[in-house]
Amino acid sequence: DRTRLFSWDNITWQVRADGQEEDEEVDLSDPEAIIPAHPGEAGKLTLAGIDSDGDGIRDDLELAIYERFPGDPLRDLRYSLYQHAQSFQEMLLATESGNADRIEAAGDLQSQTGGCAFLALDETYEAGLIDEDTRWNANAWLETLLINTSERAAIYSDYNQYWSGRMIPVEFPKHCDYSNHELIGL
Repeated sequence: DRTRLFSWDNITWQVRADGQEEDEEVDLSDPEAIIPAHPGEAGKLTLAGIDSDGDGIRDDLELAIYERFPGDPLRDLRYSLYQHAQSFQEMLLATESGNADRIEAAGDLQSQTGGCAFLALDETYEAGLIDEDTRWNANAWLETLLINTSERAAIYSDYNQYWSGRMIPVEFPKHCDYSNHELIGL
């Protein structure tokens, strides 16, 4: 509207996701409401990387999961892997902090999200949506993406050293719910 003088108070933003109707609201708690662009090498400059949408998942991990497991039939698997990636990220940051309580909590979180990821992989395999190799290697694929710098690899090694000689029980739940688009809320 050019009839008013410019003022920051007069600016409004309209954002629409791909395929979204004009009047439809976007649920920004949904990690797929806005898929971030790949950060490139800038995403490797710090331990935390780049999380441009603030959902607790590094943009490179979020995009890799979204691209490898596309479409609605793989949605639950994708969301379980988003949660697992988020817990991996917390594990790195907790270990870097040196706070034993935070590291212990990250271990518990890894157990929970790992159990749900394995359940989702099994369910997706049983439904014939992924092959057996993907079923058994998706977690290793995610870990490889997670520790893609020497700094991240060193912190991951420190995390494993912290738990050396102890057991972290992996919880294998009978059901995990991804329908509410909520991640683990760190």
